[in-house]
Amino acid sequence: MEGATGRAQGTCETGWGEAGLSGVRHGVKHARGGLREDREIVLQAVKHNGSALQYAGDGLKEDREIVLQAVKQDGF
Repeated sequence: MEGATGRAQGTCETGWGEAGLSGVRHGVKHARGGLREDREIVLQAVKHNGSALQYAGDGLKEDREIVLQAVKQDGF
């Protein structure tokens, strides 16, 4: 079933289903350098687990939207 955005329900902007997103949530910690610098992957990860921000690439730790999403998720 598709939502208002035309994407299947249960998918994120990257097109991954919930199973893939679950891996993103927990996988940023163990991700190789390139994935830690991928803005969309890190943004989706912090939307579901704000503490994933600590494993993001240094440049993304200063990204306003990513930091705000992490704070919003974890309530710091």
